Amino acid sequence: METLGLLYKFLYIFVLNLIVKELSLQFFLGKLARNFKFIIGVLIISFASSGFLFIVMNIVSTYFRYVLLYLYFSSLLGYLGLFIALYMGSNLVVEVPLYGYTLLRGKLDIGGITSLLLMINMFAYFIAYLLGFVDPLAWT
Repeated sequence: METLGLLYKFLYIFVLNLIVKELSLQFFLGKLARNFKFIIGVLIISFASSGFLFIVMNIVSTYFRYVLLYLYFSSLLGYLGLFIALYMGSNLVVEVPLYGYTLLRGKLDIGGITSLLLMINMFAYFIAYLLGFVDPLAWT
């Protein structure tokens, strides 16, 4: 039963990231993001970044539970800031190299790719926060 719950959480992360990032990329990149090869590439990259985010969130919620509780009760803004950093960092670690070397070769430099992904990940984080996902204390 525990495995089914973990699979459900991973699929929730994956679908949420995929929908928000695909729509945001089509909005920001326009015609470049509307071909089938690009959409399949975004699907694969979203799967990889969601998997890494899933691993990071499980590690944090398992091994640092008491630190999270202390941070939550002492400073709610610090707690939210920590999860913004975890969400953005774990997505950018995977996505910047993959987007830079596979999908957007020669279209944008590394600074452009990073700023584009920062904007997209902020939208994804905002929607995930509104849906109540980004709280690892809820995972335990």
